[in-house]
Amino acid sequence: MLRNRVILVTGGATGIGFVIAQGLARQGAELIVTGATQGQIDDAVARLGYYATGVSADLSKVADVEALFSRVRASHGRLDVLVVTTGAQCDLPLGRITESAFDQMFDANVKAVTFTVQAARSMMGDGGSIVIIGSQAPTDHGEGTSLCRAAKSALHSLIEEWTTDLREIGVRVNLLSASSATAPIGSKNATARGEHFFCTLKNHWSFQLNGSQREIVGAATFLASDTSRYSNGVELVANRQKF
Repeated sequence: MLRNRVILVTGGATGIGFVIAQGLARQGAELIVTGATQGQIDDAVARLGYYATGVSADLSKVADVEALFSRVRASHGRLDVLVVTTGAQCDLPLGRITESAFDQMFDANVKAVTFTVQAARSMMGDGGSIVIIGSQAPTDHGEGTSLCRAAKSALHSLIEEWTTDLREIGVRVNLLSASSATAPIGSKNATARGEHFFCTLKNHWSFQLNGSQREIVGAATFLASDTSRYSNGVELVANRQKF
């Protein structure tokens, strides 16, 4: 389905990004994954196989974004699919929100995505696909979720406008909204604050069994492939509580 497609998965060295990268690798894609540390990247590339490479990058820094795409251009010459996994979570209620928490939230979930998509645009052509992995934060109410919901809502608005900006070059952009149960926050390595955030949302949901990572991989593969060529500006929700 994706054989010989050049696919960049940001955050693909760990967490749900790595799980998605594994699924894409099984479809024959040539993968580039990014990660926070060289150790994470080396481990991911070894597990993803021969056609995977990795780059260390902090995508909230424009210089790192530019350096990343310079390497992709030099090594592959083009980009067929971009999968962007969004970052930070926050559980600070009004009255406890700090400047650093605000900056971290919008840097990871808005700034990094914006400049990554903008840089990818010049390397993509007709038939290209951009898949942004978000969360259901805009609809999931919970204590201390205001920053997260605001950042994710901003992302929704950006994607809506990008469908027009990208249509002229034949590239589509879609949003895959996953339940928090599929994200790295639910892993055994999650921080105590992250676990609190996850439990806050989980306790709010009326049906607590949410989309598995396998379902997220299937949805991401669909949006990355030509099977979804008529989908543009769509939000695909992978969460069993909606069924």
